Amino acid sequence: MNVEEWTAHIDGTLHTMILATSSLLATHPEREKLAIVLQALAEGAEDHPDDSGQSRAFKAAVRKAVATMLQGIATSQQAELRRNTVKPSRDN
Repeated sequence: MNVEEWTAHIDGTLHTMILATSSLLATHPEREKLAIVLQALAEGAEDHPDDSGQSRAFKAAVRKAVATMLQGIATSQQAELRRNTVKPSRDN
């Protein structure tokens, strides 16, 4: 496996893990508290003083992963709100 294939393999693995984690977070009863923890993780990564290319890439990856997971939480909250506010049709 060459470097590009290995990088793509790792990227695919991480993407899958992020999406799976997002799904689990979205259904967790404490998802609002977990969202706060995720935001703190992203902020903590930003606080790292190193400004090398590797550090910038790491910070960007953390931001992207956290944003994906937070979007999953937000989507589940919207779905739950709709489910609780939409009245069932009497046509059924």
